[in-house]
Amino acid sequence: MPSPHSAVLSLLSAAITALSVKASLVELSIPDHTDHGDFSTSIALQIAKSLGKNPRAVAESICDAIPENTILEKIEIAGPGFLNFFLAPQAVTSAIAHFDPTAPLIPTKKQKICIDSSHPNIAKPLHFGHLRSTILGDSLSKILKHAGHEVIKDSFIGDWGTGFGKLVVALDKWGDMKAVQDHPIEELVSLYRKFTEEAKENPILEDEAREAFRKLEVEHDAEIYEKWEWIRAVSLSELEKFYDSIAVSFDRMQGESFYVPFGEETLGKIEKIGEISDGALVVKFLDDNEEEKIPLILFRRSDGATLYQTRDISRILWYQKEDYDTLLYIVSHEQSLHFRQIFETAKKLACPIACEHISFGLILGKDGKKFSTRKGTGVGLDEVFDEAKEKVSKIISDRVGDISAEEREKLVADIAIGAVKFNDLSQNRNTDMVFDWEKMLSFEGFSGPFLQYSYARAKSILRKAEELRMKNEELGIKNSEIGVASAFGIPLSRGANKEELSLMKKTLLFSFIVEKSAESRRPNILAEYLFQLAKEFNAFYQNFPVLKAEGDDLPRRIFLVDIFAKTLSQGLYLLGIHAPEKM
Repeated sequence: MPSPHSAVLSLLSAAITALSVKASLVELSIPDHTDHGDFSTSIALQIAKSLGKNPRAVAESICDAIPENTILEKIEIAGPGFLNFFLAPQAVTSAIAHFDPTAPLIPTKKQKICIDSSHPNIAKPLHFGHLRSTILGDSLSKILKHAGHEVIKDSFIGDWGTGFGKLVVALDKWGDMKAVQDHPIEELVSLYRKFTEEAKENPILEDEAREAFRKLEVEHDAEIYEKWEWIRAVSLSELEKFYDSIAVSFDRMQGESFYVPFGEETLGKIEKIGEISDGALVVKFLDDNEEEKIPLILFRRSDGATLYQTRDISRILWYQKEDYDTLLYIVSHEQSLHFRQIFETAKKLACPIACEHISFGLILGKDGKKFSTRKGTGVGLDEVFDEAKEKVSKIISDRVGDISAEEREKLVADIAIGAVKFNDLSQNRNTDMVFDWEKMLSFEGFSGPFLQYSYARAKSILRKAEELRMKNEELGIKNSEIGVASAFGIPLSRGANKEELSLMKKTLLFSFIVEKSAESRRPNILAEYLFQLAKEFNAFYQNFPVLKAEGDDLPRRIFLVDIFAKTLSQGLYLLGIHAPEKM
């Protein structure tokens, strides 16, 4: 059964077609106030100019051309020609009875999409700067998949380059292999830092590092390759442990090294669109507008060595061969120029794949300055989540009942991880993100814990409803209406009050919101919706008792609690957040 949004959109499109009017894009929006209807459109204003008519007159023509239906209760024309649509109660209750928030949507055009996020470097821990890319990429992959697209999550890890040559030199000169094997990441980071300090006094170390990497890349030195392979393996193992701890996963982790074998083929194609400058292969971009001018980009140095961007292009060409439609790069806005250069190069190569830079802002403290944890800047990402767990543990010490140590640890992790993720995803990625512990961990504000608590409250009501049903059955009392499934057996519209219908309408917007989040690549649209949905549910619950209801009110309200819980749970899942059943 189509959603109310889809049904209204179909009626509107049919009316426009009947008027023999061409409209490039017919869209519906959600009014800020319910007095203005359940859906609104400005389509009459958009097409009035091309028709040479007054917008209100066009709006009236559209109203008259709307096919007869049972979806709409009424249509109002507002202002200069806005159309406001009000859903019929029976259409709402019919739609909610068949609504399944877990069912994937059917997109207008299904796409094959690769999402690149997190992209750590081997031999280094994830640092605070990886936070937004990791969380945004995970959520967007879930949202786009729910929107009906084929999605692959990849992480273009940094596992190639001169930096590895530095590690090889450091291992040979100062490495303790037993210590490295026992604590790989810590020791490798320490060795890298030692190399950096020593190179300040002895610059020849930099030449040694370049030579070590040249032997790997050009001569395929077996001994160096073995060291590289081991370092990469232990790094990925440590990374996967951390990703598992915050419920993030990847389908692929094809790093730079994966694309090295395609380097010659890529350079051959770039040579056709580029030029040699001082012995190096570059691509230049022409633009008369000085403000839009893109500086040239280097793909092969004069000594024959390739660069990161060489493998960037190899990656795009590889995904083109795999028939992908879109590549999404979840990377800070600080890399905007790099991606403009890469994408323009891909266009010059006539690559049809659509590349998008999904940029995001910095992370700031509530004072507006660059955020740092208690240990200062340059902090590992694991420390952020550890600090969140410590704070949550203190907060819930008086809130939770008698639970086992294992259950408590799991609950603390769910709340802490959910709080950090929601804090990020609820803010527009195009702006700087404010990292405020107090707001983030609140159980009452615009936060992850508030949504998790709302879900737990709903599940508590459903458990009590089931306990009541079972108790009455033992007493021989027939009350099959107590139970979610039985709600389908009665007309949900019978006796439904204004607040119940409002909660139904809000719940049914879920699919519409997911579509908008997917199209705009902005999880904050979904996050804001879930918050508003939870607020409406809590207000409903406070004003209209569920388990004390009688007659048809009882099964209808139990059903409403159940469908709310399912919708909120699915929404939290799309944000990468677990919904605990008890809090």
